[in-house]
Amino acid sequence: MSQGRHIAYIISMPNGMDRWTHREVEALTARDGGMRVSIFPLRYAEGPYMPEPRWGDHYVFDRIRVLLRQPLWFLRNPGQYVTLLREALETRTLINFFLGYDFAMQMQARGVQAIHCVFGDHKLFIGYYCKKLLNVPLSVALYGYDLRANPNWDMFKRAIHACDEIVVNCAFNQELLTEIAGEQAGARARIIRHYSLGPERDGRGKLKVLQVGAFEERKGHDLLFKALKQLGDTADNIEVWVAGYQGPVDVQQLAHDLGVADRVRVFGWVNDEVVNLLYELCDVFCLPSRTSRDGISEGLPVALIEAMAYGKPVISTRLGGIPELVENMLIEENSVDDLAEALRRYVQEPGLLEAHSQRNLEIVRERYAETNVDAMRALLVEMTSGV
Repeated sequence: MSQGRHIAYIISMPNGMDRWTHREVEALTARDGGMRVSIFPLRYAEGPYMPEPRWGDHYVFDRIRVLLRQPLWFLRNPGQYVTLLREALETRTLINFFLGYDFAMQMQARGVQAIHCVFGDHKLFIGYYCKKLLNVPLSVALYGYDLRANPNWDMFKRAIHACDEIVVNCAFNQELLTEIAGEQAGARARIIRHYSLGPERDGRGKLKVLQVGAFEERKGHDLLFKALKQLGDTADNIEVWVAGYQGPVDVQQLAHDLGVADRVRVFGWVNDEVVNLLYELCDVFCLPSRTSRDGISEGLPVALIEAMAYGKPVISTRLGGIPELVENMLIEENSVDDLAEALRRYVQEPGLLEAHSQRNLEIVRERYAETNVDAMRALLVEMTSGV
């Protein structure tokens, strides 16, 4: 039984919670009274998805108080404090160390029995110090960027080997973890996919191609616009919708420079209600991911899973963990020709839209169902069984 177990989730909330973590925690806490989950955000701002009071609670730290309390933690156990302080200085994780002490004391006061970190970056590093202080089990979920652009590789490897459980969302990320942290870490990792919840129906209408993702080079907006231009008159039947966080790529200017601005609608950042509406109203989801010039690439983009949960055909790249999810319309990385051909086929073969729509919905219902939360629950139960 999972009832009564109290888990601390260390996450980031730059615009509220991301909806897939919110969905996971909601499912973990909903059944049979569920687990208690306390949220410990590293960054905190209001957004569409916020921690629910029935989960447990959430703790928002104050930077000044975190620093002012350090002498108190030192006086409680000088030897331990100095030992961990030396480690923090050695690994360049002093801020994580300070927050680790603050979070650990808050977790102890709440009776937390295990710690789960969403992403293996600073959140994991803080979790590492919390584990050292509280001697409770630690787990981490690795979703991609943390295996490609980690802020501290040395600390990542140290913290990974200290984890009691490691979760990845695809085999590609498991292989990448093995390359980075060794065979033991890779072998210990469990593949637990996201839990995605889509509507019971799929929408159809005029061909509208949606792309959701940060305005960054690795998302391949230029590839989509170049493919649109290459299609010529065929593109008259296509309208592209683009939504996502602002970034180094000026998507609106890019569409103008490539001569396709009249076929592209740039929404920029929109709230989740609007994103849901865009998913529902589009006909095709396109994410031509690529490795950026600084070597950053995708693991398994959640946006693809969400689009498929809405029963949408998707076009994406043979890159990272994407082929583990997408069966149809995979293109070669950076291939404008492949992307143009995929778009052309969807314009000219409506039966293909229907077939791929149905298959993608089946894939999500089979592989990304609430049973994945059951796997996460089982992991947390197992991890806390001796606590």
